[in-house]
Amino acid sequence: MIYNNYVIFVMYDGYNYKGFQIQQDFDTIQKRIYNALIDTFKYLNLNLKIISMSYTGRTDAKVSAIKQIVNFKTDKPIKINNEFSSEFFLDILNSFLPDDIKVYKFNPVKGSFNSRYEAISKTYIYKMISINNFIINKKYSILNILENEEYFKNERDYIKDKYGLHNFIFLPDFDDSKRQKLLNIIPYFNTEAHFDSFYKPDKVFKNTFIKLQLFVYFYSFADINLINLEFESRYFLRNMVRKIVGTILAYVYDEISLDYVKDMFLNPDPSKGKYISSPCGLILFDSNYTEFT
Repeated sequence: MIYNNYVIFVMYDGYNYKGFQIQQDFDTIQKRIYNALIDTFKYLNLNLKIISMSYTGRTDAKVSAIKQIVNFKTDKPIKINNEFSSEFFLDILNSFLPDDIKVYKFNPVKGSFNSRYEAISKTYIYKMISINNFIINKKYSILNILENEEYFKNERDYIKDKYGLHNFIFLPDFDDSKRQKLLNIIPYFNTEAHFDSFYKPDKVFKNTFIKLQLFVYFYSFADINLINLEFESRYFLRNMVRKIVGTILAYVYDEISLDYVKDMFLNPDPSKGKYISSPCGLILFDSNYTEFT
């Protein structure tokens, strides 16, 4: 049977959710979207059933997105015309969603389209913030930096209260020497290689040979410095971005050597990826398809 297929473009602040994918006992982004679609169908007197739903990437708890592409199939068409426009459908759909989830585009697509498998590239951004001339009056370890939220609560609250930000991790004592170390290690991840050392294996076989582009951008605003790591690839492994960020920070904060990082590529092994950064700084920034942009 050929079903009717539609895509929606979704942005969300994932800080208060247990990830994207539906989980029976938890509040997730996909569950909110699914329920909002059902409520929209009822409101518009559309006797429709959702047959299936796919998405660009399964983001973890507290991970956000700017352009998550979701496609869903229905047993009957959603008739869009002059009286019932796409904009009207979006207005109703968003009225059933909380303020931290927004759908901003709605289109029909070919029946075979699957947003999970047909992306030609994905871009993730990892946000980190330091504060100028901010003295840390306590000892900290690399694990404190990677877990971040509780140990640096005061610093995070300062940034959140002053600038309204919370999708980031705080970097203590990020001086010029650490900035230079960050710049020194970035080229090692601009590569086409086996990334076994940078993911969490599961029971399903995964192709770990990946071409990755990684860029770093520095921005200064008032008394804070924003450091963005931008990852682009066609395919990402589970926890790959967070494990790369964890490894980079372990090097920047003198926990591991550059030789250790090189060995992670020369002799790839998941057991070597010991460092994983907080999900709070991670954002699914872009998803590209030949079908549309």
